[in-house]
Amino acid sequence: MQLLNKKLDFIAGSPINLVFNKTTDSIPNLYCSSSYGNILISPTIKNNELQYLIPDFISQKSGYVYWQLTQEFHHLKGSFYIHPTNKINNIETYLGPPSIEAGEVDYAMLVTIPLDNYNNPVAKNTPVIINTKHLSNTQQKTIPFDGMIAYQKIYSNKTAGRSFISTNCLNQTSKEYTLEIVPASPTNFNIDSKRVHDFGDGNQVTQFYTSKIKDRYNNIVADGTSVTFRIENDKKMYLQTFGTTINGIATAKMVHPDHSDTWNIQAFVDGFAVSNTISLTYKNAVKDFNIEFKKDSKHLVVGPFKSFMQQTLPDGLMVKISLFENEKIIQKINSQTEDGFSIFDLHTFLKKNKNYNVKIEAAQISKQLEIKL
Repeated sequence: MQLLNKKLDFIAGSPINLVFNKTTDSIPNLYCSSSYGNILISPTIKNNELQYLIPDFISQKSGYVYWQLTQEFHHLKGSFYIHPTNKINNIETYLGPPSIEAGEVDYAMLVTIPLDNYNNPVAKNTPVIINTKHLSNTQQKTIPFDGMIAYQKIYSNKTAGRSFISTNCLNQTSKEYTLEIVPASPTNFNIDSKRVHDFGDGNQVTQFYTSKIKDRYNNIVADGTSVTFRIENDKKMYLQTFGTTINGIATAKMVHPDHSDTWNIQAFVDGFAVSNTISLTYKNAVKDFNIEFKKDSKHLVVGPFKSFMQQTLPDGLMVKISLFENEKIIQKINSQTEDGFSIFDLHTFLKKNKNYNVKIEAAQISKQLEIKL
């Protein structure tokens, strides 16, 4: 027996019929193996020839197909090759990650797979055209298909923005893909402040704000970038407030201290950028206050508290008292002012025929009062 086919290259989807001359009464089957499966094919006898028709699930898929006759003809074996068609049915395209950092260093990977009408990848070295548009810059590049995929690194630009990408092959075009080029890491920036007055009244608010925060390519950082404002006071204690950027500018607020103080403020984009340091000084709004002990009710009245224009101080100033007996502290009480006064009920702690000392602290002013019962 002998294979009569002269041509062993076929196009996917075309009928494939392997023909052998019939020299004996034996009728072997044809064993076929491809990447899509294995099958035994029985022949059709015609004009003293054995004809083996390859089924569609093999003949429609590109690649090598290996065959071998059975029975005593098992030494007869070979292969044939199926080429994809030249008609593109679909272009599978994958792009990732969806966003990269500006600066011509970071990149996304574009992978495209043009498929024929039988879902076979197109022939090797088929040209694939990649179209990219970033802002007003449009580029086109042709790369060869390597037999399974075509791929291209899409590098970022120095200017943040949205890139549009598409591919086409043999007049078939993919859908549009988008790639976000986000700003790079922020660089150092400046901060400043606004306040209605410079008194430490514990009531008004100081606002801090940044300059436009940008990356090293002059791109404004993304909205929502978190900025931490750290405040160091006279006691070397730290306060913090936070803001997020809108159009590159972050703002934050902090209530004035309730006493004279000096703040040194610096802002951070954690791990990336730092601002200059600014200093703010607050004057004491409260210069003095009265204290009165009402012996009958055993109430200690502290106030009135007057602010910098002799107006009643807004509610909320913290007043602390410490009650001593024989120089030993027996009670600490904290209260906040209301209508300019803070009133402490001490009848629970005071006993007849005893002497007490009270230390009153408010707005960094400290006073002493002796109580005799």
